[in-house]
Amino acid sequence: MVLFKHFRMTSKVEPIKECNLCYEIYPIKSLANLKCWSYDNNHIICKECFEKESQRRKSLGIKSPNECIICKPFQEKIEYTTISPSRSITITIENNNQETYCQFWTRLLITALIFIILYALLILNWHFYRIVAYFLETGDFLDKPIDWHLFNAFYALSLDIAIFIMVLGITSTK
Repeated sequence: MVLFKHFRMTSKVEPIKECNLCYEIYPIKSLANLKCWSYDNNHIICKECFEKESQRRKSLGIKSPNECIICKPFQEKIEYTTISPSRSITITIENNNQETYCQFWTRLLITALIFIILYALLILNWHFYRIVAYFLETGDFLDKPIDWHLFNAFYALSLDIAIFIMVLGITSTK
């Protein structure tokens, strides 16, 4: 195989590119001018390959033979077919969890009740911490209503965790 069969020795420098179909190297002026649908228009096809494919497409009756052969290679093989199913399809969903609606709502209400009780206990715990802190500062009892804000429950929870970690650290033996 001769690598540069399309070149003559001249004193001019001509840019060359490789055909994407026959992998021969051609000067740029020997490449086909075609409509390429690729993003960066980088499909390179020589005039010989393009002519062969264009003649084949014209013989098959394709309306636009000057499109890129690489982007739209098998355009003539598209057949439009309407599919109509002959049998009905049955979808069966197996649910191993046999929970009824009553059981679901019961579980949901019990969970909500547990959260409400925990919230109330954390708020009362925070109020107890406020009573103890006020008594240690002034020597009097705190005479303010309970503040039911959500942040107070988080404050009480963080203080409970801190006290638990301190007690755990004090009682642990090395």
